[in-house]
Amino acid sequence: MAALTFRPGVFAAGASHYGVADLAALAADTHSLESRYLDGLIAPWPASADVYAERSRWCRRRRPS
Repeated sequence: MAALTFRPGVFAAGASHYGVADLAALAADTHSLESRYLDGLIAPWPASADVYAERSRWCRRRRPS
């Protein structure tokens, strides 16, 4: 996706086949080597679980309107 973003005019289209829809599941199931990586990108897990839910596509889809 970085190539699509930073190389304008090179690609006509692009797709993410393995996008993350549930950030909380990613944080909970991440390998121990990368377990704190999302803390710097999103917020500390699990203390800020509400932030993960707010930014998670999966949670937004499931919320009643």
